[in-house]
Amino acid sequence: MSATVGPLAASTAPATHDARTYWRVVLACCAPLPWLWVALTDALAPYPLGGSSADTVRGVAAAQEQTAWVAQAQPLFFLTFVPSVLACVVLLRRTWPRTAAALGTVGVLGALAGTANPPVDSVVLAGLRAGVPADVLATQVDELASSWAGWTLLLTLLLISVGRLALGVVLYRARLAPRVLAMALVAAPFVEWGLLAAGAGNAGPALAWALSGVGMASVSVGLLRMGDDDLDLPPVARP
Repeated sequence: MSATVGPLAASTAPATHDARTYWRVVLACCAPLPWLWVALTDALAPYPLGGSSADTVRGVAAAQEQTAWVAQAQPLFFLTFVPSVLACVVLLRRTWPRTAAALGTVGVLGALAGTANPPVDSVVLAGLRAGVPADVLATQVDELASSWAGWTLLLTLLLISVGRLALGVVLYRARLAPRVLAMALVAAPFVEWGLLAAGAGNAGPALAWALSGVGMASVSVGLLRMGDDDLDLPPVARP
């Protein structure tokens, strides 16, 4: 007796649930979220970003309820930063495979470094509520910044400077979404550096991260436009 093959065998095979649409939508939703979240927290920060540890302690002490609200919502950033980078890899891996691999490596390392470091404002808030003197807290913040935790943030700095700029250029050239979105991502680091040089305070980082969120929306658009088969088909030549 010969085995049944062909269309009949295919029709009698048990159905399997295809979750590729689910993963495309999840990654599309995650792409802009951490960038927009950091923009909001930078805008609400009650202390000068990049200022001294003493300024940080004074600012948190003066706005403890606001800092507590931000700390409670911090998991939104922790849980979406790495998926945001992976969304870029999934979108670009077929048409820009080497670029996706390089940016993805830098991006995942930078995102992991960013999520592995405890938020300084949360550390300060916990210390203040535990009755730790302000000068002791300032010293601890300085020690944290000079520890291995502070050094790993260099990877995050690489991601949000060179990596962010390079990703914006690639997205602009890839034409997978409206180019104006990619232009926002390209402009973000220059806006941040320019406003910092102009003494605009926290407005520079806040606006830059907001522009980054707008730029990452191009990744969301690209993922929602692509087909499920693009998730697992091999790379193709760019047109």
